[in-house]
Amino acid sequence: MSSPYIAIAATDQSESAGRAAQNAGAALAGAGWAEALQRPGLSVWRRPGRPMPVQWCAPQAAIVVGRRVETRPAASFGAPPVAEELAWRAQRLCATGWGAYVALLPDPASGAWSAFRDPSGAVDALAWTRGELHVLAEQFVVCDHWFA
Repeated sequence: MSSPYIAIAATDQSESAGRAAQNAGAALAGAGWAEALQRPGLSVWRRPGRPMPVQWCAPQAAIVVGRRVETRPAASFGAPPVAEELAWRAQRLCATGWGAYVALLPDPASGAWSAFRDPSGAVDALAWTRGELHVLAEQFVVCDHWFA
């Protein structure tokens, strides 16, 4: 059994970390994975034959991996407190919809990505760092050959 999704983010904005992310993406593509979505500093890949919805959710400013149904307009929440923006956005995801998903939230100040697993826990999110890359997947994936 293997993960239906893998998200890859460079640990920083250096040229070598960018190259590492490109190399990992090329290795995934060569193994038949399809890039589902890309944003600055992050790419999300889907395994062939295991469809996992991946979409940009503009009102929530998040990538949603899995299924999420919006039940209430996000605009009804107003503006976040600046010091707690990521936590506020995760709370807003819960308060405005339900589903089985992992949300990837960009920090507008640093460009770093955070993961939020919905409270149902239906989609796993295991995270690890390998070299200059952060990896997030539903199951641990042996991927040393991607980082050569």
